Amino acid sequence: MSKNVISNPSISRQCVGIDISKDSFVACISHKTSSDEIVVKSTKKISNTPAGFKTLQEWVTKFTSSELPLIYVMEATGTPSLGFITNRWHLIY
Repeated sequence: MSKNVISNPSISRQCVGIDISKDSFVACISHKTSSDEIVVKSTKKISNTPAGFKTLQEWVTKFTSSELPLIYVMEATGTPSLGFITNRWHLIY
């Protein structure tokens, strides 16, 4: 699947923030503009399953650009976060 190309030169950065729990996680995609404004493009609650991680990949691809760096951030607290990092990171990186 090819990534989107967002033709907006004012976007300087893009980010996916993830809040993880045992059964699901909530993700938010945001863009930072050249004027330092943060624009939330989309939020989504996704099941914490292998199918959910595929959903995450597809959703992130829909709202991000292949021409800009993309970072993922999360608060790594508790065992659900540890499982996300160690067992599933390769699916979304």
